[in-house]
Amino acid sequence: MIPRPLIRVSIPGEWADGWLYKDHLFLWTASGELVQSPVERVIEELRREHGAEVGLAAQVSLFRNDWKSNGQMAAFAQSPHIRGALREIADSAASMGTLRVSMSAFEPVDVEPVPGFLLAVSIYGNHAFIASSDGLFETNLNPKYLRGDLELLPRLDVPVHAVETNYGAVAASAFEEGLLFDRIDFGDGASWLGGGPLDRVAEYSRSVSMASRDLLNFTDESIPDLYVAEAVHERQSRRSRYPSWQVTSYHRSSVELSELTARSLGVSDEHLHTGTIRLMANSKQRLLYNVDGRLRLLRLKTLKDIRLEPAGELNVRLDDITSKGPTDVTALPLGDGFLLEAQDRVVWINAAGVVDVADVALVNVRTFPNSRHFYDTALAVEEGRAVLVGFLDFPRR
Repeated sequence: MIPRPLIRVSIPGEWADGWLYKDHLFLWTASGELVQSPVERVIEELRREHGAEVGLAAQVSLFRNDWKSNGQMAAFAQSPHIRGALREIADSAASMGTLRVSMSAFEPVDVEPVPGFLLAVSIYGNHAFIASSDGLFETNLNPKYLRGDLELLPRLDVPVHAVETNYGAVAASAFEEGLLFDRIDFGDGASWLGGGPLDRVAEYSRSVSMASRDLLNFTDESIPDLYVAEAVHERQSRRSRYPSWQVTSYHRSSVELSELTARSLGVSDEHLHTGTIRLMANSKQRLLYNVDGRLRLLRLKTLKDIRLEPAGELNVRLDDITSKGPTDVTALPLGDGFLLEAQDRVVWINAAGVVDVADVALVNVRTFPNSRHFYDTALAVEEGRAVLVGFLDFPRR
């Protein structure tokens, strides 16, 4: 067991999904309504109920992950007295079990409920994209403008299971309707929404993941297809201070990721097609593979040519996590490791080992690998509550 104390904060309610964005916690109910709370309000309630040290533990572990790894913290942690005090705070907060935040910290957002069964959410550049059994919907969620009426704009009218946003782009998985893409037009108004018909990039898509600017399109095959981005370096809008990479289109790679995988793992193509080798998750460009029950990491490089390189070791087997079989395990990137969800167990793994996160079946689980503040935080939706989970670890000597 890795000595990384877990901090848990629960919010009661029947939830479908949620998102941490710009120091706000957004939660969608099972019936599609949206509520939100500034994270400072949550921290303040924890301070009142449990004291300043618990409030600090929650702030660092859940809402300001960047504080744990910055240069100032690393310098302070060189002092045995400070390091010991930090460890005491972490252990004390973790020993209290799951901390509870009341619904009084939250207020409704005035936007119409999302139709159908909500299946996935992604927020980027003040635009929220919500996937449901009734389609894909978009709304503006600028934390500075949450008190007025917000428009919920339908973007697709077919079931959408997964949605990803980054680099000025949105990609949605709609099963037989395919993998669909659009540029996000940021406009210049506080509540502006827009966008035309989404382009069909692939004929079938079960799930999608962004590997930096490129896309991995998960189908029913064990290895996804790679779609390479065309991008321009420009400002998102006239309000942007600096230019950034903005995706303009995608095309199917001429290099098959399955062939690269076979060569990089040292297996035959026939072995690859037996289904005992499967790409489980992508953390930007770190790819997590299940290779006959053993977990392997490869790094995808696409800038000059397309290749896979070793990316460290994980001394974990899937048998250590579940006896239900590898196909019953899903994975999400979390911090410097991955969150693995089995049928009745959720664990976090990295090169050092395994940490138990939950021992109940989850309705949904969300991580935020592209966030600076929340990259080491998970939002797990259980029956009757949502639980924020974070690690409270500090730099060691």
